Amino acid sequence: MAEDLTIITGSKAEIFQSLIPQIKGLLEGEPDLIANLANVSAALKEQFGWLWVGFYLVKNDELVLGPFQGPLPAQE
Repeated sequence: MAEDLTIITGSKAEIFQSLIPQIKGLLEGEPDLIANLANVSAALKEQFGWLWVGFYLVKNDELVLGPFQGPLPAQE
């Protein structure tokens, strides 16, 4: 759960080492791809404070915006 995410400071390696088991915990027991991608993007944005984190999915040979955190992406 997002409320259980522990935010740490340190080197990138230390941050990723702390974040990996937390993300595994978010994914455990949840078979839904979209829910998992949403949780991962939220955890990454929360930990790193990035402006935008998200996923694009390939559907019918086309990239389609998937779950993301941040401002709306630019439209073509």
